[in-house]
Amino acid sequence: MNEALPDVPEVRVVGLPQLTSGFDLVDRLDLPMHLKVHGPLEPLGGEQLAQLAERINLRGRGGAGFPFHKKLRSVAESAIKRGVRPVVVVNGSEDEPACRKDTVLINRAPHLILDGALLCAEAMGARTLVVGVTRESTQRSMEAALAERGLSNGRRSALRARVQRNPVRMVTGAAASLIRSIDGGPAIPPGRQTSAANSGVGGAPPQLGNPETIAPHAHAPAVRTPLPAPDRHPAPVRLTRRRPRTARYGDGPGRAPAQPPSAARTTALASSCTRRRWSGPWNDSA
Repeated sequence: MNEALPDVPEVRVVGLPQLTSGFDLVDRLDLPMHLKVHGPLEPLGGEQLAQLAERINLRGRGGAGFPFHKKLRSVAESAIKRGVRPVVVVNGSEDEPACRKDTVLINRAPHLILDGALLCAEAMGARTLVVGVTRESTQRSMEAALAERGLSNGRRSALRARVQRNPVRMVTGAAASLIRSIDGGPAIPPGRQTSAANSGVGGAPPQLGNPETIAPHAHAPAVRTPLPAPDRHPAPVRLTRRRPRTARYGDGPGRAPAQPPSAARTTALASSCTRRRWSGPWNDSA
């Protein structure tokens, strides 16, 4: 039987590093190092952000692969109809036994995730940000990152931001479970099929995504340099691969996240691995 997977296993990169930039310099990119590696972030308006997501073909990485630009527009429309501000939720409750992609990002590049979440919050006029986690390591890292940026859950904060820690269970990772826990309920699904966008957080529609979906927004060249050509795909793909049982990382098991180019062939990857009320539109003033 394989040993428990460590929170931060070794990371391998196929091609040029993107979300994993700086991992060769430090174990965790604090805010000063994050800014040195990735540079300052330029805010985008709501439609600009949606167009960016569409342009880079960014899709949800939670399994369904739903286009992120459609989710952005849908949540914005729902918030406007209800006359409320949306809530940005990052679902870092990664409890699949053989997966550590989001966990690695939160532990090593938390500010890249916050950049993406803050882009969404600014563009959509959100005043609440919640990051859901299940591990002590991810809680510590994200709380430290919020503190480094001067973000808190204080009532007078322009953006109330906090970490929601839930138990480690497979069902905890479901969006409905996280949203229910944010509202003070148990971190389990409600027992009936319901849309997270319809139920919402305290009645407000959530813009929800996992770290691997949220972070590419902040890494896309459009928010740091000019837009890439239409046929370019800067949104990277990250995988957790399994190594032979005989291969180990110190006291860890035989699995590790890997970041390949989005168009990498499976054979090439395998080869490399073995060796308040609100009635206005979303923010378009940026």
